[in-house]
Amino acid sequence: MNTEDPNKEHEELIKREFEIQRGMSGLDPLITEMLTAIDRIGTLVSISRATELPLDFIGTSLLEAHAVLETDNLDMKKIPDRLIVEAFVAMDHDVFAKEGLPDVLAFIAREPEEELEDLDMEDVAGYLGFLPISEVEARIVAAKAAESSETLDEAVAAALQVLRGRMDGDVLSEIVQEYWTR
Repeated sequence: MNTEDPNKEHEELIKREFEIQRGMSGLDPLITEMLTAIDRIGTLVSISRATELPLDFIGTSLLEAHAVLETDNLDMKKIPDRLIVEAFVAMDHDVFAKEGLPDVLAFIAREPEEELEDLDMEDVAGYLGFLPISEVEARIVAAKAAESSETLDEAVAAALQVLRGRMDGDVLSEIVQEYWTR
């Protein structure tokens, strides 16, 4: 028996929809224009309904992924909205870091259409080597990067290169900075 109050659940859905609508009106007009040009406004709305991610973050992430795929001569339009939403949900649940999103979408774009139905984001992240790492592992990489680099920027870049897609870049940068100052 479902013990949750259906009225409360309905109120939460209405509240979230209102936040999405309000956020859409506050979304950077340039992001809105660019997403419209690549026909991904609906995708943005679907992702915002499925996650708690900020609309600006979703919009810029979609545009960045589109640019990366275009550079690799891949067509983002080939990727069904459902899979893009699943990728964002997986990222939101820390299956992989935000830096790995373009690689995950590129992997999906390369898959034959008949393979897309059974695609699992955790399997994709694992195949790409984006499985999350422990803080201890991150600290080992950060310490080695800090001691083998001449500048803090070089140390951060080295650590990010090793752990790309596996850990949030901002968090990793902070860890490297801790070791750099020691």
